[in-house]
Amino acid sequence: MHLKTLLLRARLVVDGFLSGLHRSPFFGFSAEFAEYRQYVPGDDVRYVDWKRYGRSDRLQIKRFEDETNLRAVLLVDGSGSMGFGSGAWSKYQYAATLAASLALLFEHQRDAVGGAVFDGAVRTWLPPRRGRRHCRHLLAELEHAQPGGRTDLQGLFDWISQHVRRRSVLVLLSDFLDACERDLAALPYISAAGLD
Repeated sequence: MHLKTLLLRARLVVDGFLSGLHRSPFFGFSAEFAEYRQYVPGDDVRYVDWKRYGRSDRLQIKRFEDETNLRAVLLVDGSGSMGFGSGAWSKYQYAATLAASLALLFEHQRDAVGGAVFDGAVRTWLPPRRGRRHCRHLLAELEHAQPGGRTDLQGLFDWISQHVRRRSVLVLLSDFLDACERDLAALPYISAAGLD
């Protein structure tokens, strides 16, 4: 599997998606207009739409959509069980293609993306950053990793709690063959620590 083919496979997947930034649940005063709302005493008069007031005799405030920046961490299982597959691709190749597709999608949305390939320990780690060069470096790491070793999800979760400090979305791609109930029971604690 060469970087060119992983990049092409990921682009084929991402090209089917609509382009554009993800919408924010928060409102602020930026460039993206969201809606009007009724003026209430105490609102900043700088944001009153005076032209609309001249036409309707009602004071209304322009609300704008605030932009959000997403941080994503793609965690790809590189254990020996991921080397198996029933067709031309192994489970690892499917997981790497999905991770590469998500990385390209995040890069297109100008979000920070990082990733790790793990088995019993974290083998490669790129912290979340923005930019095309960083995304290509992440794809190269996914491309060159070879499945081997045994999965240790508990060790991965401990490692994440120490190295991923800022609120991030975690995407875990694994076959979960070596996972036990103790490992999966740790997932709610990861979410409680501000990692979704």
